Amino acid sequence: KSEGGGLYFNESAGTILNCRIVSNVANGQGGGGAYIEKTSNPQFWNTIFLGNGTSGVGVVGGALYVKGGGQPTFRNCLFTSNSAYAATVLYQDGAATLSTLTNTIVWGNTAGTSGTRLQNHNGATLSVTYCDVEGGFAGTGNINSNPIFADGEYRLAPISACVDAGSNAAVPVGLSEDRDGRLRIWDGNSNSVAIVDMGPFEYGSPPVTGIGDDVLPAGFRLLAASPNPMRARSRISFKIPEVGRTSLVLYDLSGREIRVLIDAVLAEGQQEIGWDGRDEAGQSVAAGLYFLRLSWSGYTDTGKVLVVR
Repeated sequence: KSEGGGLYFNESAGTILNCRIVSNVANGQGGGGAYIEKTSNPQFWNTIFLGNGTSGVGVVGGALYVKGGGQPTFRNCLFTSNSAYAATVLYQDGAATLSTLTNTIVWGNTAGTSGTRLQNHNGATLSVTYCDVEGGFAGTGNINSNPIFADGEYRLAPISACVDAGSNAAVPVGLSEDRDGRLRIWDGNSNSVAIVDMGPFEYGSPPVTGIGDDVLPAGFRLLAASPNPMRARSRISFKIPEVGRTSLVLYDLSGREIRVLIDAVLAEGQQEIGWDGRDEAGQSVAAGLYFLRLSWSGYTDTGKVLVVR
């Protein structure tokens, strides 16, 4: 395409969630992965820009070209293996043009003739915070460290500097899961503080939606909370297949433990326990989404309960 090999935004918005924008090419002005102009403000969450590029001398913005007051946001994204004549990740042009990158990894992209991957021109501004940018970039919380991916899907290795290195405050409401459907904010480095990782994946966190019936043993399941949403009290049902040590723990969106509802040896069969909407200290919890984690004999199942006030 002339501009926007993968996506084209013109006076538009939208949320791009858990996508892979891969191997697109643009000529003309550029923007291999996406071209964003004229006050467009799309949001990209947990999205990977991989192997996008431009063709032709002087064609810029291998992953992105933003102009004319475009104001996209990128949270927990990854830009890698993109290429262009210059500005191999992002080229911005024009006043009121502002891209915001947070909790994002920019690594392994061709540098381009100018040697920089992120470029501003003609009054454009760029906000980059809590990101891992190859070659470095000025901004709060930014690092310049090989992210050390564990596999070809770009999940983080446990020794990655991107684990527990992001900003919890920058995680949008509704972004409670990573690309694998696992809890987005988690204590990945075991220092007792739950901090979001940089990039699309959260290291070490439990699945938000549980795992499939073909993996969990028959007779083991976190069933439901009722009512859900709840105001003052809810009943939580679950079942275990054999006598064994069982725990049921409640967490908030940050991955912080709120209350241990059960930690005991239980008989087999279906069980039920009430929750009065209070934390371990007996204080009423704030309205919001909470996560339940049921553990038995090395198996785990998870669920959600929404508190309204």
